[in-house]
Amino acid sequence: MTGTWRRLTDRLSGKQDPEVLFEELPDHLEIPVRQWVMQATRNYQLVGLVCLRLRLPSTVLNNDSPEMALVNYRDKNNPMIFIEIVDAVLAARGSQALQRR
Repeated sequence: MTGTWRRLTDRLSGKQDPEVLFEELPDHLEIPVRQWVMQATRNYQLVGLVCLRLRLPSTVLNNDSPEMALVNYRDKNNPMIFIEIVDAVLAARGSQALQRR
C-alpha cells in the first residue's frame, strides 16, 4: 500500500500523476477554508492586523462580527481577495506564534 491516497478511478485506470494544484480556491474547499478562517480570526487584534495589511475598509472592523465580515468580504475588483485574506491570516498567526516563544 502506498502512503499517498489517490481516487479509486485514478487507481483503477493506472494513473500515476499527482493531482494538479488550483490557481484559485476550488469550490470543494471554499466552505472548509472559510470555516478555518472564521475560527482562526476569533481574535479582534488579528482581524485588525489582516485588515490593516490588506487595506480593507473600516466596515469590516466596525461590524458586529468582524471575523464574519472578514470571512465574507468580497471585492469585485480583486477576485483573489479571499486567498490574500487566508495568506494574511497565516502570516499573522505565524508571527503571533513566534512572539509567544
